[in-house]
Amino acid sequence: AASAGDILARFRRVKSDDLVIASRQLSTMVNSGMSLLRSLYVIEEQTESDKLREVWIDVRKDVEAGLAFSDALRKHPDVFNELYVAMVQAGETGGILDQTLVRVATQLEKDAALKRQIKAAMIYPSLIGGFAIVVLVALVTFLVPVFEKIFDDFGGDLPAITKFTVWLSHMFTQRWYVMIAVIVGTIWAFRYWKRTDRGRIQWDRIKLKLPVKIGDIVQKVALARFSRTFSGLI
Repeated sequence: AASAGDILARFRRVKSDDLVIASRQLSTMVNSGMSLLRSLYVIEEQTESDKLREVWIDVRKDVEAGLAFSDALRKHPDVFNELYVAMVQAGETGGILDQTLVRVATQLEKDAALKRQIKAAMIYPSLIGGFAIVVLVALVTFLVPVFEKIFDDFGGDLPAITKFTVWLSHMFTQRWYVMIAVIVGTIWAFRYWKRTDRGRIQWDRIKLKLPVKIGDIVQKVALARFSRTFSGLI
């Protein structure tokens, strides 16, 4: 039976920094005249990430069996994306694998830096949005029930927005499990929809049309990545 560590290892992801370091090391060894197979053996020993080490071992075994390096990488799409594999394949074809690996590492570093900048820029809006949600939940859970009793004493027909607020308060206080199920189900459905070909295209179109210049930022990020990728492949 699989141990708890083995099960958890399946869900571990390879860090971008670890892949960048390994790619640069591999490039240096290939450039120095070391064979690709010997370089992969060294990478296995030097890689600190257990998950990445297992991947390199599989890649090395495939290369030993006669598979092309790019084809061996293609069998691990969760670690080596399509761009990584395509650039390695271009390097194999042109006989400049060492240079291509350096460009791949640079590409990964720039992508990671871009993601960090985007995350840093989104910290403040995320904090404001999170605080607003907490305040809204607190109001609906604790304050609205108090006003509901006052409304009942007054009698009469309540406005639609007030009825909705009271209903939302009942859902949070009496049927909280339904709310949790709805939220979890919505997140799962969104992630599943976004993974489909049609959903991915529709989501990209939505992102490009987001207000407050968010759509413009998404477009510029996409153009920057395309230009850098196209340059590296050529």
